[in-house]
Amino acid sequence: MEKRKFKVIIYLLAISTVAMLILQSYWLYSDFKLNREKNQANIRRVVMESLDQYSLISMSKLYKIEKKDSIAARQLAKTIQSLTQIYSDDSIQTKKGKNTVTFNINTTIDTLEESSSDTLQASSKVSVHKPEIMHKERLVVTEKAISEVIKKHFQANQITNPYQLSLKSVQQPRIWYTKDTLLFQKYNFIAVQGKAIDLNVIATVHVEDDMLGPLKSIFWTLLISLLIVLFIMYGLIYLIKQLREEKRMSEIKNDFISNMTHEFKTPISTVSLAIQSIRYFGIKDDPEKLDEYLGICLNELHRTSSMIERVLKLSHEKPFVIKLEEFSLSELLTTFHNQSKPVLTEFNGIMDIQNDSTVDLITADKVHFGNLLFNLLDNSIKYRKAEENPHILIRFYNGDKNLHMVFRDNGIGISKVYLHKIFENFFRVPTGNVHNAQGFGLGLSYVQKIIHLHNGSIKVHSEVSKGTTFIIEIPLIPNNK
Repeated sequence: MEKRKFKVIIYLLAISTVAMLILQSYWLYSDFKLNREKNQANIRRVVMESLDQYSLISMSKLYKIEKKDSIAARQLAKTIQSLTQIYSDDSIQTKKGKNTVTFNINTTIDTLEESSSDTLQASSKVSVHKPEIMHKERLVVTEKAISEVIKKHFQANQITNPYQLSLKSVQQPRIWYTKDTLLFQKYNFIAVQGKAIDLNVIATVHVEDDMLGPLKSIFWTLLISLLIVLFIMYGLIYLIKQLREEKRMSEIKNDFISNMTHEFKTPISTVSLAIQSIRYFGIKDDPEKLDEYLGICLNELHRTSSMIERVLKLSHEKPFVIKLEEFSLSELLTTFHNQSKPVLTEFNGIMDIQNDSTVDLITADKVHFGNLLFNLLDNSIKYRKAEENPHILIRFYNGDKNLHMVFRDNGIGISKVYLHKIFENFFRVPTGNVHNAQGFGLGLSYVQKIIHLHNGSIKVHSEVSKGTTFIIEIPLIPNNK
């Protein structure tokens, strides 16, 4: 996949996801806001009805309304009668008198609603009991009394919000006035003549805004939306990971093909050059030279066959099978050192082997253990510094249960960005089109597999331009016999 096309796909997916999240969030917020406004409106309605209720109960206990011709008076008396049957409050204290006082109710009524035209003008008299000493009688208004009415209304409407009630006296001794309660708005009942009435009080109710209620009302919608968002996000992340993996595998494949081409071109070119020398430069007439050139051809063919075998083994689905046997560690290291001399001589390298292990006989796969050492050596030679001769240190020591090996070189090192990938099949640190280090990217993968088959572990520490260190541990007495 082209790099530009891959980026475009990622950007489109990201933009689509963000747009979806914004729309989903806006929809949920709008739903939450609507439910919250409904709750607030319901609370305001109940509070206003509670205050109206208290006012009507107070009037019904202070006055006895006589039925007259007025529609408003009849409706008010009917309302007071029905409400006082439900809400009676003994904490409202009144005194009854023998005389009566007459006051007017002037209102404009159209089916008990306010109207701006074609209305009926009604004026009538309502008789109420008048206390003997008007200027001394008072209606006692308490927070407890009003709070009880509010509490009953809240319970009837299943409202559990905490609230605070405060009362404030106004300096209008002859006027009982309110413009906020529903009943008085409905009938324009704004003035009552009576010196004995002392309801010049403003009641303020502060109700706590409940955020949890609207959330509960959209709980299932919110839950389903969150699940959908999570599924979409998971699918998007998985898709992006798959695209990135596909891109990475494509790069590894191209790099592997390029490296494999260079790996096979070298022995083919060497064999071709040797054959041409034998054929055209009289080498066939010199038995000693002929034997040397044929040996070169044979070695290159063996190397090619070995590379093919390694690719086939590591790409095969069947797991490695190791053959455990007891052997001498010191003898293995001596053999390894002798076989490494040609390579070290070719590149002017130095290899220092320190065997500090007190245990000489170990149980492992001797062949694979030797190949492990050769692969680490091959890796150090390939990634040596151009301006410095390779210097390799191999140290063995043992603990109570494990054999430890430290393999250190002074090569070019590995960037921390790639350290976690060096044990993957076919992975090589990117070098662009520079192929000064030959190989398929299989050596370290092979090393890790052999270590794991011995129930061991391998760690790597590396720093660019300072070299690489491999730390290997394998059990002295393996538990996979």
